[in-house]
Amino acid sequence: MADTKESATSSPSPNHGTLESDPLANPAVEKQMRDIGADLYLEVQQYSAAELSSERAVVKRKLDLIIMPIICMTYTIQFLDKLSLNYASAYTLIPDLGLQGQRYSWVAAIFNFGYLFWAIPANLLIQRLPVAKYTGTMILVWSVLLIAHVGARNYAGALVWRFLLGMFEASISPAIMNIVSMFYTRSEQPLRMCIFLAFNGMATMLIFLVIGLMNFVWAWVFLYFMPDSPSSARFLTHKQKVIAIHRIAENMIGVKTKQFQWKQAVEAAYDVKVICLALVGLSCGVINGGVSNFASSLIKGYGCTWLQYLVGAPVILSWNLLTSNIAGHTKRSIANGLWFTFYAAGNIAGANIFFAREAPRYFSALTGLIVCYCGIFTIGLFLRQYMWWENRRRDRKMGVTDRTKNGADEQAIAEGFRDGTDLGNLHFRYCL
Repeated sequence: MADTKESATSSPSPNHGTLESDPLANPAVEKQMRDIGADLYLEVQQYSAAELSSERAVVKRKLDLIIMPIICMTYTIQFLDKLSLNYASAYTLIPDLGLQGQRYSWVAAIFNFGYLFWAIPANLLIQRLPVAKYTGTMILVWSVLLIAHVGARNYAGALVWRFLLGMFEASISPAIMNIVSMFYTRSEQPLRMCIFLAFNGMATMLIFLVIGLMNFVWAWVFLYFMPDSPSSARFLTHKQKVIAIHRIAENMIGVKTKQFQWKQAVEAAYDVKVICLALVGLSCGVINGGVSNFASSLIKGYGCTWLQYLVGAPVILSWNLLTSNIAGHTKRSIANGLWFTFYAAGNIAGANIFFAREAPRYFSALTGLIVCYCGIFTIGLFLRQYMWWENRRRDRKMGVTDRTKNGADEQAIAEGFRDGTDLGNLHFRYCL
């Protein structure tokens, strides 16, 4: 291996061109790179193209065997929590705590007020702190709060516990999105998101106490096994860490930087893509907030809950666009925070459009859900055409260069490790 490294260092890798032409080989450029994966990416040049290619499949298999089961289990128990109130209401929760009338709707909705309150701070903390350690701690706190629901004795107590639970759950989905973007390429992310979201379907049988205990145990498993980034993955050798970074470099967003940049935060506020995705999040929230808390009522009124299952596709689409088409780590943190803020607001609205006087058919609620679906479809079409047009515009301005299957060239990769944004990096190409 030493001979291989020496020969790879003395003769430029075919993937990167000559030392003078490679934007990553310039010491001044290296100093500008603040991304936590930049050092490992610079070591890519020490390996031949054949070595990198031969071990990429091994690295991917390891990630699927370790990262994905942790994510899937985390999502299963997280969704169990969301169903807990709905299932508890089927028994004696409502009369026991005095939740008749709109009180039950407000207990359901206040969870999302907590989520709304903490959505953006959670995403900024995810950017700043080691993501696995932060997420595992949130799961631990969340488990204790869920168990504490057993002690609720009245309407006020239920409101307090649900608000706090929403706060601490606001970190989970953004953290999982962040982890997926750090370990998987753009083309691999949609399938992984479909897989771990599918584990929501397993979350149908257990409520407060058992779910809370599962969360408590799982928090320690998550803290021990989940790495904060490819560079800290204990199950990968040093060479495999380099290859893991090489795999996701073509995402053109680096791995992670911890510095907050106001310029990127402002850019997120006026970016058309971020605004559109936030509106999709709002619509998804209305649908989820209504159906997840009133599933039993919909079964009585219509005999099915098919509306709930149609929301999965736009959620996966939104998350994939956020992880693959929003570059700049502060910008992405704000964009993720806005999506989940609007999603939480939608959940609040969705839980309160089921008017008791319209039971069991809830015509106003059904109309609202259908309008949200139509809005998601229209915004999705617009976003697709907007990004296609922007890719064409950049090709005309910058010229067409050699790119990977995920649309990256060397300059785009270098800008990603410098924490460049998708609007500022004209070499960036959007994934359609």
